[in-house]
Amino acid sequence: MRQLSRTELIAVLLAVLLGVSGAFAGGRREAPAEDFPLQIVGAWAREVGSSGGNTGVYLSIGNPSQNSDRLLVADTDVARATELHTHIMDGGMARMRQVPEIVIPPNEIVELAPGGLHVMLIGVESPLRRGAVIDLTLTFEVAGTVSIVVPVRAAAEAMGH
Repeated sequence: MRQLSRTELIAVLLAVLLGVSGAFAGGRREAPAEDFPLQIVGAWAREVGSSGGNTGVYLSIGNPSQNSDRLLVADTDVARATELHTHIMDGGMARMRQVPEIVIPPNEIVELAPGGLHVMLIGVESPLRRGAVIDLTLTFEVAGTVSIVVPVRAAAEAMGH
């Protein structure tokens, strides 16, 4: 997690006030932009070449408010299960672990990224190829529910290679 800079905070607040939906991963939402207090940007899913495989969804969540929120649930119909995960060091090895929630502190941006916090898709129903999109619903304790469209990318492409 990192503290929002003054410029980032102003940009997020303006986006919320002006109802800029482009800040929501280019996706659709269940509430008008001005009614959803968090900013979700940069969403992408890592491609997976076979059905039954697992993959991650990564994004940034900005919280311009003075109140903390918590991501409680992520859901999609493209996988058998969807869980919130993190990586921990265990005996010198990085291992994924499910977490019950992801806290979104006030005036901060929480990064869900490879090697850290992420949404885990377990048992994808069919291969997810670069260029495809998936629907993902995120449920927050305070902000409520938002649905976004997440593009599927090759890992190297998404990391700027």
